[in-house]
Amino acid sequence: MKSLSINESFIVSKGQDYLFIILLPIILFLFFFSTVQSHEISMALAPLISLIIYLDLSHLLLVFWRSHGNRNIFTKFKRRMLLSPLLIVLLIMIPSPFLFYVACFVALWDLWHVSMQNFGLARIYEMMSSKNPLRHRLSDQVIHLGIFLVPALFMTRFAYGFFLNGRMKMERLFDSRTPWGEMSYIEKTFPGETQFYSLIFIFAVIFSIIFYKFFRQLQQARQGVSLNKNKWLFNASLALSVFSAFIFLPIEMAVTMMALLHSLQYYWIVWHKEKHHLFSKIPKIASLIIFVLITLLATFLIFTIVDEWMQVGVAIIVGIRILHFWYDGFIWSVRSKDVA
Repeated sequence: MKSLSINESFIVSKGQDYLFIILLPIILFLFFFSTVQSHEISMALAPLISLIIYLDLSHLLLVFWRSHGNRNIFTKFKRRMLLSPLLIVLLIMIPSPFLFYVACFVALWDLWHVSMQNFGLARIYEMMSSKNPLRHRLSDQVIHLGIFLVPALFMTRFAYGFFLNGRMKMERLFDSRTPWGEMSYIEKTFPGETQFYSLIFIFAVIFSIIFYKFFRQLQQARQGVSLNKNKWLFNASLALSVFSAFIFLPIEMAVTMMALLHSLQYYWIVWHKEKHHLFSKIPKIASLIIFVLITLLATFLIFTIVDEWMQVGVAIIVGIRILHFWYDGFIWSVRSKDVA
């Protein structure tokens, strides 16, 4: 009998990969689930929610460490990098009602962005074992879009009602009691019976696809085709945690969990990718502190602008989100030599 060809490569190290990628979804779900079960725990952890709000916005700024701080990237896309921030100026100048609808669109775009980041992490593991950027690419993309289809269903339904309700104001939209201010207005909304059974159905479909693809690749592994164990552990961990969050947690807490998952992943990715470009002559601990403090300071300044000049602050946040999504699309790719 042939031995299974199973690859267990890691992006940084076994400990860090398990903590920041593979098991992070489960860790965060258990954390948020515990706060729901205990009022005392929830009250004790209340200050942490403020930090999550800061992390969610601050992670948007991290892309600028790479786009404008990495000389290789900046030189390669110099014209694009110099002109694209003018988008923020344009958004500041447009009327408030139009900016409101742009913000709603960006909130939905965020779902695609989050799913593609996790899809990209899965693809990195696949590349480590197969060295082929196209192998299982379509099936991985379907799985990760499916995993985030549940919040897409919720957010699309609420966004539709949001567009129809003219009484909603932009100030309400950005009244950030959760990391995604766009979601704060659904704070007390829970899925009805129909939505609940829809979740269970989609849950079953996605897990059926995951296990079907896993066992197909397990059969190939018996024939000597490499199977990446970490990719499938991550896929299962992510699917189980996201679906459990939207079934067992209030929806605003489930969305908060997704935002924190995405932000922690992004901090970890950018730090490990850019620390050699930005802080090569500074001790590692000192450079990490500088990296985090500068990012959080910029975030604090943006929140200050929102408090003082709502229109300007909202335009800056929406503009930074759009630039974050756009930059990620062309400077991060497992098919580029730089990332690989």
